Amino acid sequence: MNPGVVLRVIHTVWDVELDADRLQQASPKLPARMAQLPRMVPWWNKELSHLKASIRRLLKQAKRTGDWKSYWTAHTCYNKEIRKAQQSSWRDYCQGIKDVIDRTRLKRIMANQPANRVESIKLMADLYNLKKRP
Repeated sequence: MNPGVVLRVIHTVWDVELDADRLQQASPKLPARMAQLPRMVPWWNKELSHLKASIRRLLKQAKRTGDWKSYWTAHTCYNKEIRKAQQSSWRDYCQGIKDVIDRTRLKRIMANQPANRVESIKLMADLYNLKKRP
């Protein structure tokens, strides 16, 4: 139990009002609601921001005029671009991990076999080139 909190029984509406006033006086600078921070995702870009703004405009226009075809066409395009951006970002992330794994493997070979460093590097290069060939 918090020692700074005084518990008391509330019997009337006046007691509730009194406690509410005390709380407001104790914390006058607290915001009415916490601000929500924007989520930052690695795949978001300016093109997606422009597409989002354009579909918002088209949505407002469609509500006024009743022409939903242009809105749904733009919305489909927007969703496709989001999926492309997400896939591209994931592909880049996975490629980065692969590069780190290859570098770690090379470092381990170099550390474990100091006498055969040049041969080890040549072997790694040959294996890497074999992977790249179609």
